[in-house]
Amino acid sequence: MRVFARGFRLACDRIALVDDRAAAAVPVSGQPILPRRSRTTGERHCSAVPAPCLQLPAPGTYQQEWRHRVSRVIAVCNQKGGVGKTTVAVGLAEVYALHEGKKVLLIDADPQRNATSALAVTDPEFTLNDVIYGDPDNNFRVPAGAAADAITEAGEAWQIGKAAPHVIAAERHLAARERDQMLAREFRLRSALSGVSELYDIVIIDAPPSLGMLTVNALTAADWSILVTEPRASSFEGIGEIAKTMVEVSEAFNENLQVAGIVLNRLRRGLRDQENWALKIRNTYGDAVVEPSLPAREAFALAHAEARPLMSYGRSANTSLEPMKLVARRIWEGSNS
Repeated sequence: MRVFARGFRLACDRIALVDDRAAAAVPVSGQPILPRRSRTTGERHCSAVPAPCLQLPAPGTYQQEWRHRVSRVIAVCNQKGGVGKTTVAVGLAEVYALHEGKKVLLIDADPQRNATSALAVTDPEFTLNDVIYGDPDNNFRVPAGAAADAITEAGEAWQIGKAAPHVIAAERHLAARERDQMLAREFRLRSALSGVSELYDIVIIDAPPSLGMLTVNALTAADWSILVTEPRASSFEGIGEIAKTMVEVSEAFNENLQVAGIVLNRLRRGLRDQENWALKIRNTYGDAVVEPSLPAREAFALAHAEARPLMSYGRSANTSLEPMKLVARRIWEGSNS
């Protein structure tokens, strides 16, 4: 296990913003791109807790349980696309929610919205874009807990197993947030999750395949990160790039950020080039590599295309599910240390 936790090295004014956790975010230059209006209210932004669009459990019956729950916020990332990052994020959500009965929130922070589609979420009332855009009537501030407004349940196909995951969906306009020039823009997602992440056992953030502001927001909001890669040269180089970004984020914005592990995805046995790169990744990063590696399986692509969990395919999906269950267990155990 490798830990990228460094000292906070910020100017005094930035430290004050971090401690506030709901810092004002004032546009510096230009007019920000507005997110779409809500179909119901016409508002352009999410408000603070309460009033989530999904009926979250009310305090009372489970209040003591919530008080003692230690939530894990895990960002799944890599700076290179096409490595199966979303497959891992959605697979972990399925294992933890449907198979283990944990309370799971998956946040799609990728404007390509692949995780949103895979979880069968269509036309949500609010999206992550609405959440981190801020309140235009309050200096574009992101209220603490604003993420609650955008939480919805996974689609009907996911209403099986022990507990369906909850989702904060993405939309194409989320890409505009990469160009935000507002103060404290790195902390917007962390502020929005304040008081919300504690309602879940685990929050999984599917970060975009880039090193931009959305990835920085995901890492700033997270306690742990998972780096997803494939056994090939370009993906190996991507590990170093995202690891460098993680160090910078931990030094500047999130001293508690740690690495839960590197997941080696889409390994095809018998291909010499892939096996050589897999060996190089293991030799380079040692215990940080989560075992077992995830094999290349057509079942993952089929499940995503049909917006269904692997569980819904019955025994035929077991060969794909079992490695994912082992990876999920090791990540859970590692993030508990």
